[in-house]
Amino acid sequence: MCYAQLHFEGFSTPATVPIAYLTSATCPKTNPGCKIPDLHSPKTMNGYGIFGAGLTGIMSGAGSVPNPILVLPGRRGSVYSVMLTHGGGELVLGSDEPQASAEFHLMQGTLPGERYALPRTCLFVDERPIDACMSISFDTGNGVPWIHGTNLDGIPQQDGFVVPGTRLGFGPHGAARAATPVVAGTSFEDKIKIFGIPGRQPLANASIQAFFDHIVTYDNKKGIIAVAPVQAVVK
Repeated sequence: MCYAQLHFEGFSTPATVPIAYLTSATCPKTNPGCKIPDLHSPKTMNGYGIFGAGLTGIMSGAGSVPNPILVLPGRRGSVYSVMLTHGGGELVLGSDEPQASAEFHLMQGTLPGERYALPRTCLFVDERPIDACMSISFDTGNGVPWIHGTNLDGIPQQDGFVVPGTRLGFGPHGAARAATPVVAGTSFEDKIKIFGIPGRQPLANASIQAFFDHIVTYDNKKGIIAVAPVQAVVK
């Protein structure tokens, strides 16, 4: 674990924040020929790193890496938005939630040091709701959307994947329409895997695909992740 001060546009974190520094990596048995980067080369990631900007997770305890945005003073440290396109993105600190947003309310955390847990979503297939609701992770760090759970017969499936061309949507619990969709394809980044894990609660990972052309606003004070199409905000 390392510690450093992060610098944003015009201001910095008031104190150093913990940073997890990767020192070892191995290939899993399921992918024995994977490519492992040179962990001792500062140029491996072209000088860039990744920090988590979510609102869930344990923010205390050995080995934890909290969201560094939340240490900023005032509104900048409590509300922020992410807007992504296929060509780039923008992080705005202290932003306002667009009026057209659909709100996903985070659940109350149950573990020691956990303020919030993942919100709930209900699934839509080709813009129609199906009888399937579960926890959802809005995870830009995951390039591949996936769903695990049971009773997902309402989703067209083939060989463990969503049938290509199917438009799978995610909406807040009780919503009449999806807030953001992903479209199943045949390439690595858009094949939507469906699987079950015995003893685990159903979970959907929207992946980075669900962020494209949307503004996702995180409100740590209210415990909300709000999603709005960029077009609706521009209008």
